[in-house]
Amino acid sequence: MAELKANYRAEAWINDNAVATGDNWEFDISDAVRKMSGVDRETLLNKLARHSSDLDNMVDLAGFEPAHDGPFTVEIEKHELDEFMAAEGLTGARYVIADGENGSWTHILDGRNDSEIRFVYDREEDRLVYCEIPGGFNQDGQYFVAGSDDVHADVEDHLKNANEDALKNPLAWELHISDELPDWVPEPSTLKM
Repeated sequence: MAELKANYRAEAWINDNAVATGDNWEFDISDAVRKMSGVDRETLLNKLARHSSDLDNMVDLAGFEPAHDGPFTVEIEKHELDEFMAAEGLTGARYVIADGENGSWTHILDGRNDSEIRFVYDREEDRLVYCEIPGGFNQDGQYFVAGSDDVHADVEDHLKNANEDALKNPLAWELHISDELPDWVPEPSTLKM
């Protein structure tokens, strides 16, 4: 089994600034990462890619109890997390979703201007599960209808071949990730495979 460590850097408040005390402890976060959902693992990867220092929750998740009472910073190397996940066969979230509320996506439909669409892409199966296009307006605003087979194929091609980074790094593209299908997607048994 692979092992993953994080570093706990103890700090003290000096003139309203958290200053390193020189005390550091390594602690094992392997089991904590194994137990995370795909969404949580991907969120952690995204934080590390952005060099975020908002990793304090790893102390509690790992059950680490340092001999320190004060401010601290947790550090995890992104490449080590990548290697750990690969060695353990762990993945990020299964679905990438654009639905307007949790990330917008535009697409050129019938050669017209960009139109906002909704889609769900399954990274486990490497395919577009479902997409919807604007269908008109009602008293609640814009509504969506299922995209035709041609639209579906065009959106999938666009995602896979022109915007593959959006599928690899959806949070950087401000898209939504989930381990579950959203409720606006029809039952899987009714979808074309």
